[in-house]
Amino acid sequence: MLKIFPVLAFALLVTPCSAQVIDSFTEPVQQSNVAAAESGVIDSIVVTEGQTVRRGDTLAMLDHDALRQSLRIAELRAKSTSEIRSAEATLRIRKTRRDTLEPLLEKGHANPAEVEEAVVEHEIAMSDVEIAREKHAEYRLEVDRIKAQIKARTIASPIDGVVSELHYRLGEYVSTAKPQFATVVQLDQLLVRFYLFEDTVVQLAKDQQVSLVLRVGDRQQQIAGTIRFVSPVTDADSGTARVDVVIDNAPGNYRSGSRCRWIGLPAAKVARR
Repeated sequence: MLKIFPVLAFALLVTPCSAQVIDSFTEPVQQSNVAAAESGVIDSIVVTEGQTVRRGDTLAMLDHDALRQSLRIAELRAKSTSEIRSAEATLRIRKTRRDTLEPLLEKGHANPAEVEEAVVEHEIAMSDVEIAREKHAEYRLEVDRIKAQIKARTIASPIDGVVSELHYRLGEYVSTAKPQFATVVQLDQLLVRFYLFEDTVVQLAKDQQVSLVLRVGDRQQQIAGTIRFVSPVTDADSGTARVDVVIDNAPGNYRSGSRCRWIGLPAAKVARR
């Protein structure tokens, strides 16, 4: 009985009756269920499960053949300046005719109606140039609009991390009811969430270093962690508050889901590896 008493004592600390949680598990510091912005058939998948990705990296593409063709047409229109050049050539002709007739009218050698017609034609030609330029600007905007539509059919990672699971296969249909294509987790840091009594929490602050015991395989290891968040609210029923601790995992030595225990000693007392 004396040998099992310490184990029972520890168990009492984490039972629902006490409500304090000092024994928890590591989890990704960030996890994203990456969703498709639109519905459609998976046209290509460019990552595999377990692959490391950076923020903005393409994970997959939905079918967009029709949009590609529309983009080619829009780009041709945007590159062409023939309508503008034609309108500007007409404007030069109309301006030359107006400039020629107006001095003749002053000398009485031109018909006023003919001069008025030349002035109106020149104004119309100026409007045609503006219309041509506006149309060309619309073509450029059309290119941007189609590119945005194609981008909406591109599924990209919102975070740096590892693809932990692909929820669809090539050729499957992604619906708006189930848009999640993949799960990406950030593992260079691990998060551990504890619920501690108020008398402990009031001594803690963000960025403070604390000691934890992490179970790695069949052995336990004492490591340092950094407090990322201390809840300003104490739960009235349990008398506890949430404390989030971040563990540096840049070398990838630790796994998400490992058991981790709160010690709370200063990091200076942590045995270095």
